[in-house]
Amino acid sequence: MSKQDINDVWYEYALTFVGKKNESAQGWAALTTNEQEVAALWLLEVDVFNGGFVPFFCNWGEEAYVYALQVLHTIGATQVMDIIKSAYGCIAHLEEDERLTGL
Repeated sequence: MSKQDINDVWYEYALTFVGKKNESAQGWAALTTNEQEVAALWLLEVDVFNGGFVPFFCNWGEEAYVYALQVLHTIGATQVMDIIKSAYGCIAHLEEDERLTGL
């Protein structure tokens, strides 16, 4: 299997769960724990590579951030987890700020 084939399989697999979340009134609760982690990892990957941590967090919220941390821990990606936690630390003080909520 080529690298492109693997990327295509990952893309289709992950989008299944992102779509399930987006189409359900229950949102994240409509997914199993494994589905939540796959969806969060996909959203993190796409948004961080596209624009960085802030777009990821603003597009998907704290719930996605928590699920992303869970899966990073599960797969042993501790360095990435530390980077994501550090990025969150840059905006954590804005938790109650309306500007962040607006984003």
